[in-house]
Amino acid sequence: MPEEPVILAGESPGLFGVLHRPEGNPTLALVFCPPFAEEKKGAHRLLVETARALADHGVAVLRFDYRGTGDSEGSFAEFTLAGAEEDIQRALAFVRAQYPGTPAGLLGVRLGAALAARVAESWPSEAGCAHCLVLWEPVINGRRYAQMNLRQKRIREMLTAKEGAEASGQAQPEAPKPKTGAPAGEGYDFDGYWVTPALHAEMEALAFPGEIRRPPARVLGISVNAAGRVSREMEGALASYTSAGAEIETRAIVAEPFWSLQDPVPVPDLVQTTLSWISDSPAPNGSGEATPPALPPSETRELSLRAGQERPVCFQSSGRWLHGVLSLPKTPARPATGLVTLHGWSGTRIGPHALFVSLARRAAEAGIACLRFDFRGRGDSGGEIAEATRATMIEDAVAAARFLREEGCERVILVGLCAGSQVAIGAAAQDAAPDGLILWSAPVSEQAEEERAVAAKRRHFLREYARKLFRPQTWRKLIGGKLQFGKIARVVSGKAGIAATDDRAVDLQAAARLKEFRGPIFFVYGTHDPIAPVALPYYQRILAARHAQVSVTQIEGANHSFYGTAWREEVLDQTLAWLAGHFPSGGG
Repeated sequence: MPEEPVILAGESPGLFGVLHRPEGNPTLALVFCPPFAEEKKGAHRLLVETARALADHGVAVLRFDYRGTGDSEGSFAEFTLAGAEEDIQRALAFVRAQYPGTPAGLLGVRLGAALAARVAESWPSEAGCAHCLVLWEPVINGRRYAQMNLRQKRIREMLTAKEGAEASGQAQPEAPKPKTGAPAGEGYDFDGYWVTPALHAEMEALAFPGEIRRPPARVLGISVNAAGRVSREMEGALASYTSAGAEIETRAIVAEPFWSLQDPVPVPDLVQTTLSWISDSPAPNGSGEATPPALPPSETRELSLRAGQERPVCFQSSGRWLHGVLSLPKTPARPATGLVTLHGWSGTRIGPHALFVSLARRAAEAGIACLRFDFRGRGDSGGEIAEATRATMIEDAVAAARFLREEGCERVILVGLCAGSQVAIGAAAQDAAPDGLILWSAPVSEQAEEERAVAAKRRHFLREYARKLFRPQTWRKLIGGKLQFGKIARVVSGKAGIAATDDRAVDLQAAARLKEFRGPIFFVYGTHDPIAPVALPYYQRILAARHAQVSVTQIEGANHSFYGTAWREEVLDQTLAWLAGHFPSGGG
């Protein structure tokens, strides 16, 4: 089915989206409302697959990013829940204008589900009511959700501190005592996203459902947990819709919480349940929605953001369409230097805490082009999740480098994060012919070295899980079916983080040829990344004869994915300084 990148540009920040068009006239038009922060990364591929399945069955779907998130315009510092609701309304107005008279609805995930519900409760009067509202594991209690995020932040801080102590051989630091009060007045860093006091207050005040002035015709609530039970909290929340006259159904899916998993996982039962329920939805009475008014001139569809610096692109690799975004400097001349970002095994072109987006935009300001793209089976690109291997990722990286050269860049530098660094090394050994390599948190390729790094992490998590056995909340989760047994088993067994045999063979061959690479190489690690003490000596041994062309910097206190706003900025500062030194006159 056709998938059309769209950018809603106007007086507000431009919103990036993808419109999934069915063949013929759609029976329904849906807007997908994604979850918050890093939960969006975990849910992204599942939303893509759901949109494609719905389009195959005659439903038009618009997926989009809120302002200041994903590929959309703006800074996350500008993100608010009120602004996100406005963005949903803009997206909804866009699809209604695209398909006048077609019933419309919303599908939301986690915090996005609560926001979708608020928008559905205040549906435009000329449109009657929302035809349907689909809620995947909605956030019911905003205060509890905000406090959970704070606890997650502190847990990550403790893990980072402990991993750093283990990596350096120092004594374990004393764990900070849990805090129950509100965050400091200036805000706080949540996995690289700066949460302002205003945003935190909005989250704490979030109530689901709110005042239901105009209820949707039909509501589907889906719980996702290991027990396969609909939560009582959701049943209680949805009862308000029944009282308001809506038709309510609930379902439960046996699955791990995909939004918090490290790797993208298919959840076919969730997709099929959603598809079946929507397909069974009766047509609304009459001829459908009233024809909406035309979009105001300030709300137009464009294929570049306001400054004209970014545009959606697609190119092929081994018969698969890969989707990305190309960032260009404002100058009319074609830039001489371009970057290709290579995300990790479980990532997307956005990068953790929008790291790649930040790099691309800052590089464009420095006169350097940047292509961010999704590997096949990841993000928005074609292919199935299971298709991705190290070999296919290298093929995709080579295709991306070729595409960037065809766009006019004379010099191409590959920027890899985690497994993306191994892809960069592999692509350099093949036909990508990069002029330089930037390797952030590059893992090792030799089995013995890799197992040493993974074993260190396994010992750490075993101690953590053992400690948790004595906590009452652990047993409450066990009884409630909320423990993530699959995730725990992967971590404790050590299978999480060890490459497949075929992938390791590819990595070893590429690493053996790394010493033949003649361009400059820049390694960046966090001092609290447990991979660093193993990886740095490994690459120093391989590149022993090339000290003049190899640079290494370590970000003090940072973890593997640089989950912190200050760490992200330091990574970007150091990387751009390295680029300026080795590839001056980036703009040509």
